[in-house]
Order: sequence, then structure tokens, then C-alpha cells
Amino acid sequence: MNSEAQPQKNSTERRNNFRLEDDIYLDIKPLTSLPNSLDAYDPSICSKPELILAKQMHKLEHDAQHLLKLIHDDHPPTAQYLKNLNKRLGIIHQLCSANLADNPLTPNKTATLSTHGLDFLHTEVFAVESLLHLQITLFPSLEQLCLFAKVIHSSSKAEKHHIGVQFLYLTDTENQLISRHLIQTQSRQRRQNRSTLNN
Repeated sequence: MNSEAQPQKNSTERRNNFRLEDDIYLDIKPLTSLPNSLDAYDPSICSKPELILAKQMHKLEHDAQHLLKLIHDDHPPTAQYLKNLNKRLGIIHQLCSANLADNPLTPNKTATLSTHGLDFLHTEVFAVESLLHLQITLFPSLEQLCLFAKVIHSSSKAEKHHIGVQFLYLTDTENQLISRHLIQTQSRQRRQNRSTLNN
């Protein structure tokens, strides 16, 4: 029994430790403390209503996945239709995000991203143990996340500072969104590399 369970554990560990260099849009706000709600979308910190809506959409998508699996087991064609519908909604979300005047449409930072945190170069230094509020936009989906983070390492070289942060109070929904983005980004990079080699 233990030998059968071990591969699943190793697979989960590999997913949790998976990290990838990625181009993102990163907005950083230093904090003196976290709000009592421990919610990174708290109105006292996050003033954009579209980010609150994005959080609700992510939660609905996450909650629907179990139901979609049940439907697939009983009626695969219906499940496929719902998956296609979900993709269409994702495209509509991208179009709406792209048309919001203050939404970032291009990356401003190259970072190493995982479900645990971020490593990046920054012009401003942050002390170890500092608390930060991060607004992250992922590309090309334009998915946006608001997250709390703690600085776990900070080193300086010339005018650049190498910052490493650990995400705090990450929900299952946010964890899954980042994991999915990393897998999709890796697949896209591999396709681009194969295309370059073939040419």
C-alpha cells in the first residue's frame, strides 16, 4: 500500500517545487502590518473593483471543477460542452481585461515564479521579514492576483536588489491558478523552442 501511495506524493511535491522564469506585471506595496481579514483583496488595500470580481470568478471556476468531473463520468459530451463554454468565458475575460484603461497589458518584470513565491530584481530594497502586498498580472491570460508576501532574502548588487518573497495565506484557488499558469507557460516555451529548432 505504501509503495502505491509514494509516487502520488512525489508527484505532488514536484508540482509544489516547480518554478519557472516568467515575464509578469508586478505592482508592489510595502505594508507595516496585515489587515485583520487576512484578505489581500481587502478594500483598505485593494481599491480596484475589477480585482474583486476576478477573485470571485477564480473561486467559482475552482468550485465547479469537482462538479465538472462528476458530469464527465456520467455524460462526457455535456462535460466537453461545459469545458468549451468555460474557454469562451476565459476569452471574454481577456477581452474585458484588455479594454480596461488602467489594466497592465505588457510585463514590467522578469521573475522566477512558483506556488510558494517569487524571485526578482528590483530598484528598491526591502528588508528581510518585510511584509508586501503584491498585484500580479499573468500573461497572456491577463489573470490578476492580489497576494500577501514576506521577504525571505534580499541582496544588493550595483543599483539592483535581488528580492525573494514567500506568499502568505495562499488559497487553494490561487495555488491552482498559479500552477496551471506555470504548466501552460512551460508548454508554450517548449513549443517555441521546438519551432526554433525546426526552423
